[in-house]
Amino acid sequence: MSRKMISVSIPEEMLPEIDQAALHENRSRSEFIREALRSYLSRGRGRMISLDDAEPDEIEAIERGRREFALGDFVRLEDLQRELGLPTK
Repeated sequence: MSRKMISVSIPEEMLPEIDQAALHENRSRSEFIREALRSYLSRGRGRMISLDDAEPDEIEAIERGRREFALGDFVRLEDLQRELGLPTK
């Protein structure tokens, strides 16, 4: 997949939140923003992005998540909401 460098203007107050989220997901700022755009665009088309279009680090993260899920290393959304004191459906 070829790449094209673009510039995007982002409000300065958003950068710490973006950087913190990227750090939390062990991604670079560019990888994090690229994935956010993929997610946004895929919702608009009503489909998921094919793994054929994923970057190697994204494929590794998906595979790591699948391994953790298979080992039972996950938290159900309802349990997390309950733990955080949030309403559940």
